[in-house]
Amino acid sequence: MASKNITIIATVVLIALGFFGGKYLGGIYSHYSSATKVQKNKDIITTEKIDKTVNEIKLVEPEINETNQRQAKFKRELIFTDIDAGRDVALSDLRGKLVVLNLWRTSCSTCAKELHEFTATKKAYKDKPVEFIALSLDTRNPVKTRNFLKENKLKIEPLYIDNRHTVKTQYKPESVPETLFISPTGELIYSVKGSINWRTKKTHRAIKSLLPKVR
Repeated sequence: MASKNITIIATVVLIALGFFGGKYLGGIYSHYSSATKVQKNKDIITTEKIDKTVNEIKLVEPEINETNQRQAKFKRELIFTDIDAGRDVALSDLRGKLVVLNLWRTSCSTCAKELHEFTATKKAYKDKPVEFIALSLDTRNPVKTRNFLKENKLKIEPLYIDNRHTVKTQYKPESVPETLFISPTGELIYSVKGSINWRTKKTHRAIKSLLPKVR
């Protein structure tokens, strides 16, 4: 009889262990499965960020095409201040020309290098219907801007700043450097975020394709 009772108790214990043990193991598996899903989601998010970065890097080449085409009219006149001459130049004064507007700041670590290439490109197109403007978004301290140019052995003439904040308030650039390509009729055609390699044939082909046709 005692032996029979022991057998019954052992059977109950085994059943209980099977039930609760299975539930415990199931919980572990469920937790592991959830953790795996989270990890996979993290991987997906990371991949998306990488893809986005790659796309942005592609624009640096630059890829001046439909992907960053932003045809739009500015609501108000864009005005650039020549701090050496003490006068303002309006975008409408440059009608009939392609305007290549490069936005930069003294706090930008990559701007100096690009400005060297930008000014060299400007010289190469001096007889073409295009205006290259390097526009500093630093407006509070012109001395700091001049010192930046001196330290980096840059000669930019004329030296324009966004003194009236017309670019900053209308276009609202998120970062610098950034370059805007504005049509001869004053419309924004393309914007390229990040540094452009101004020396490549691809860049020069893109610029030439945007030049107004001379009759």
